[in-house]
Amino acid sequence: LDNGRLDGGGYGCSPLSSTLVRNRALLVQRGNCVILAKAFNAWVSGATALIVYNNQEAGDVIEAIPVAGQFLPTLFLPRSSGLALKNLVATNATNGRETIITLTPASEPLVFERQPNVLLDLSSRGPTPTRLLLIKPDVVTIGSGSYGPAQDDDPRGENRFPRPDPGSLQPTLYDPSGYVFTSGTSFAAPRVAGAAALLRQLHPDWSPADIKAALMTTAARPTGPNEVGLARIMDRGAGLVDVDAARRVLSLVDPPSHSFGSVVVGTPSTLIREFTIKNRSQSVAVYTLQAALSPPAPSFLKVDVSPMQLTVPAGGTGTFVLKLTIDAGAISSRIDSEGFVLVSDGEQTTPRPLYIPFWIRTAPR
Repeated sequence: LDNGRLDGGGYGCSPLSSTLVRNRALLVQRGNCVILAKAFNAWVSGATALIVYNNQEAGDVIEAIPVAGQFLPTLFLPRSSGLALKNLVATNATNGRETIITLTPASEPLVFERQPNVLLDLSSRGPTPTRLLLIKPDVVTIGSGSYGPAQDDDPRGENRFPRPDPGSLQPTLYDPSGYVFTSGTSFAAPRVAGAAALLRQLHPDWSPADIKAALMTTAARPTGPNEVGLARIMDRGAGLVDVDAARRVLSLVDPPSHSFGSVVVGTPSTLIREFTIKNRSQSVAVYTLQAALSPPAPSFLKVDVSPMQLTVPAGGTGTFVLKLTIDAGAISSRIDSEGFVLVSDGEQTTPRPLYIPFWIRTAPR
């Protein structure tokens, strides 16, 4: 039975008519609530199985279903297969026929290889919702397929506790072994916190802003097919946390990223942002600086950084300026643009060129 015929969206995020659902396999679309809640609603409505197909954003990606705590047999399909099944059910219903399916457990577990360094669709994107339109996230890191500790004393997991909405189930995060595979920001954020803690242990005199700068400016941006480096700044921030690079950096840039926000332009304009660089090493550092716009770069926007070479004594600070020049006459619609500044001293205090992203939204007056 196609749940889309019952609740419109086909998400299965609320109980349905038991008269229609009882003793049927229910087809639902991924999204709007956790799969465990879909399974619970199908179960209380009398369904015998649940088939979940992927949403439009994730397409034919196969996602692992949390097995522990499921209420009934559950199958996950790529979007193309789900839509094909949905069309078959609709065609049969139009012709007065029922669709009969058989779910047979595989004799061997199916193994799906997952490409590393690919940004998940569930990862939150920027900019911030405030009028400042700040760059977020700052960085990204592993948050999918995380193997970590879980509850081992109750299959209901968090669902053992009373909730304001009994239908809003949470993933159980239960396994008798005490460990599970799972995904989410809740598992990426602790990794970044752990990286920050390691840097603080290495440099107890560094401020939180120093630690943040070290993690952001040394982040990696791999550019293989579909990898993080190909994503936009508002999708991946400075890039993928690289703890080894962060532990070796001794030059810190403040701020480590900058958003010029939303700018409505009626006449030619120039925007300027000053940055500070600290040399935390024991030697003089000579930095080479360059700035560039990321493609597709609009013709009305020019970027410049000065000076192009900067000498900073041991333990000292220096400044450089990022300048954006906007040709207002060439702007016909709202456009988001981005770019970066690279700072290098030949790997003396920078394990790789430090990367400082910037972003701007322009619109005609």
